[in-house]
Amino acid sequence: MKGESVMRKVPLRTVPIDGRPEIDYRTAFITIAINAPAEGMTAKEMIPALTIKHSLEAANGADHVLLEEADWRYLVGRLVNNRFPFAHEAIAEMVEAVENAPQVAVAAT
Repeated sequence: MKGESVMRKVPLRTVPIDGRPEIDYRTAFITIAINAPAEGMTAKEMIPALTIKHSLEAANGADHVLLEEADWRYLVGRLVNNRFPFAHEAIAEMVEAVENAPQVAVAAT
């Protein structure tokens, strides 16, 4: 589509978890995107991590963030490979919400 780009609309919400701190999607996504795995992070891996971080910081207070396809794929990869401290439906739902983020057409700026 001329003059449009396709992005992923990733939901941002806060979800309570019984007996544990709530999950704030925005904060969790920033943490997971920028924290390096045990073996470290290459400079090439830092670029999408920082792009995602900046997009999420700009979306403070919003109910979603729009990510370019490559950044969305990077976030999905980091989420599905992340080691969470415990198992809970809310965490699985958060990961699925990102994996299933709808594509939206956005007018080019």
